[in-house]
Amino acid sequence: MNEPILMRSNRFSAVTHAITQAITLGIALSVTAVAFAEPVVPAIEHGAGQQAHEANAPVMPSHLNLTPIPIPHPAMMASTMSERFLQNPKAIPAQGNNGQVTFVFGQSVPTITCAPLRICDISLEPGEVINGAPQMGDTVRWQVAPAVSGEGDDKITHVIVKPTDVGLDTNMVIPTNRRTYYLRLVSDKKNYVTSIGFTYPDTQAKQWAAYQAQQAKKAAVVIDKPAVSVDQLDFNYTVKSVKGKGMVPVRIFNDGQKVFIQMPKDMQEAPALFIVGQDGKDQLVNYRLRDGYFIVDRLFDEAALIAGVGDDQSRVTITHHNHRVVEQARSDKNWFLDYED
Repeated sequence: MNEPILMRSNRFSAVTHAITQAITLGIALSVTAVAFAEPVVPAIEHGAGQQAHEANAPVMPSHLNLTPIPIPHPAMMASTMSERFLQNPKAIPAQGNNGQVTFVFGQSVPTITCAPLRICDISLEPGEVINGAPQMGDTVRWQVAPAVSGEGDDKITHVIVKPTDVGLDTNMVIPTNRRTYYLRLVSDKKNYVTSIGFTYPDTQAKQWAAYQAQQAKKAAVVIDKPAVSVDQLDFNYTVKSVKGKGMVPVRIFNDGQKVFIQMPKDMQEAPALFIVGQDGKDQLVNYRLRDGYFIVDRLFDEAALIAGVGDDQSRVTITHHNHRVVEQARSDKNWFLDYED
């Protein structure tokens, strides 16, 4: 017997209502689970945060192969030595003229900090020119251009450097007609140096040597031709080695005002010259050494050439005689005679 149509309709409505409530409850539970679940945070490698905050951290191009390879121990030692030279704590820059920062050449590998949209000017020594062109490790993100200031002997070559990004780290070699520069270049967002120069200890030493040579040339005198005739020269001197094996003079004479003491050509280290006083004590005297001659600015009766110290000290005495040295003086091998009557 068939159910009434009204009862079947009521039963269908009840079933539909139950299904709707179940679906609503499931959605509510899912939303609640999502709301109270712990957030999932991507894993961060150790030290990555610290590296992100380092302004000068080098940015490695993505195309480079960074797979580590075994390095022999000698190569590691060489790398350590190079790094020690690069980080030399004694290589302190100094303030130069016109705001320039100067480094002592050859003391370290200077690190030069540059910034995008800013120029770093590297000045070479006056008269120095670049052979070829500077060589860089990163020629894509660094721009290098030459510039010149001054004229003649004062002409200065400049190397203009500009980075295109921050966090770059590379090196540069500048070969010139006088030396080779090794530099490290880093880029920073704010910090940079506008003008860089160098001081050159080797050039300063050469300048002093040239100055001394020029002064010696100006003051040079003809040692073998005093201002009097040969027959007026006084050769009445004898020499005796009294201690050690000192350097014995070849010839001694005076012109009435100065005493000239000629030393052997193979003399490597000049002894000190003293005047022996009447009390037997050594006294200082003005003298100079030129072209292998001691030139003493006064006459003396006795002098001493002293070299070395302690047990290694040698002493050679020089004695002047008021009469011509007699023939028998030749019998002593420690005496010499330039001529006789």
